[in-house]
Amino acid sequence: MESILAKKYAQVLFDLCQSENMTTAVIQDLNNLARLMEESSDFRNFIESPLISSEKRQRILKEVLKGKLISGTDKFIRFLEIKSRLYLLKEICRSFFKLHNDAQGILNVKYTTKMALNSDQVHALSEHLKIKFNKKIEPEFEMSPEMIGGIKVRIGNAIYDGSIQTQLERFRRKIIDLNKGGT
Repeated sequence: MESILAKKYAQVLFDLCQSENMTTAVIQDLNNLARLMEESSDFRNFIESPLISSEKRQRILKEVLKGKLISGTDKFIRFLEIKSRLYLLKEICRSFFKLHNDAQGILNVKYTTKMALNSDQVHALSEHLKIKFNKKIEPEFEMSPEMIGGIKVRIGNAIYDGSIQTQLERFRRKIIDLNKGGT
């Protein structure tokens, strides 16, 4: 869950991107930074560590990111470091992506199933959600071998659980409730 501070920084960056028409390039930069933080625990620890001095972090960031970011993203990263807020970068990225998707009418949806869905199933689910939420659906898929079957759909913080495990658990509770009421 993003902090209020991360949301505010993301909003400032998003507003700047829109006014300077650099949203696409900044999204690419933030995607690369988020991926680097996800894949490299060393980089993530470097970004989040309070033990590294600001001067050292600025020097290393300048070397590591030289020529890899557009000017606007580079200035924003330096600004975060100067304000001692670089540790919020992961949350800021998440908030920025959400702001962008909301502005574009895009809804990120995560489907979790035991086996891969075929294109007809994906299309039917996405079309249903597109109509329900009046947004373009951007699906993400996860396979979960421990599931018996069914599907879980995650939209933001909401999870719609249509897994067989959950249906069986509901059925079990109803049986228990019926037995308690009948005794």
